[in-house]
Amino acid sequence: MLVIFGWMRRFTLLGIKLDACTNCGNVCEHAVGRKTNWGHVFWIPVLFLGWEHGMFCAICQTWTGIGWRQVRAAMKTGVLHLDRPRPVEPTMLAAGAPGVGEPPLPPALVFDQLVVNRKRGAWDFYTKAWPAIVVGVLALGMVGQAFKGTSGALAGTGLPVSDPVMATYAPDAHTCWEAPDGSINGCRLSDGTLVGEATGPEITCYFADGQIYTAESFRCD
Repeated sequence: MLVIFGWMRRFTLLGIKLDACTNCGNVCEHAVGRKTNWGHVFWIPVLFLGWEHGMFCAICQTWTGIGWRQVRAAMKTGVLHLDRPRPVEPTMLAAGAPGVGEPPLPPALVFDQLVVNRKRGAWDFYTKAWPAIVVGVLALGMVGQAFKGTSGALAGTGLPVSDPVMATYAPDAHTCWEAPDGSINGCRLSDGTLVGEATGPEITCYFADGQIYTAESFRCD
């Protein structure tokens, strides 16, 4: 069977801000977002490989990295301040004025504003839900393995899995000798020790070692 695996990168747009590009020098919109790296099997992302936060220049596509804590805070406040030279061209500042004829806003109010993208799509949801999905899958796997291990340990003993005696004692097959009245003259334990006498018809009994001493019930063929 051919298994296709590899890694993929997805970009999630988190918001838009006006800024001056450090590469081309143009004042333009920048797309603030998250690059998420995944390991995939058949193009289904199964392994999270990390993320980067930053912004793209709309003109030259230059990527500027930004710390994820700073981006997270900006998503809540709508303000993303970057420590860089601020353009002060009158025409740019006037473009941010509240209305015609009103004084322009200060550079901080023009270039620090982040227009948050409220509809970030399925990839944003999957990235946030991925830890819970992994925990859920691991928990289901552990429960299934535990159930399988219990069933395997009890299989082949001659008793149904639901039998309370078998579930408690995990009985093994032992060679025993039956008396004329149906009682047991003796049994051979798992370590080879003979308990009682090896007289009478030989039969097979199912019990856990030690159970024969406590007069608790066990089953014989």
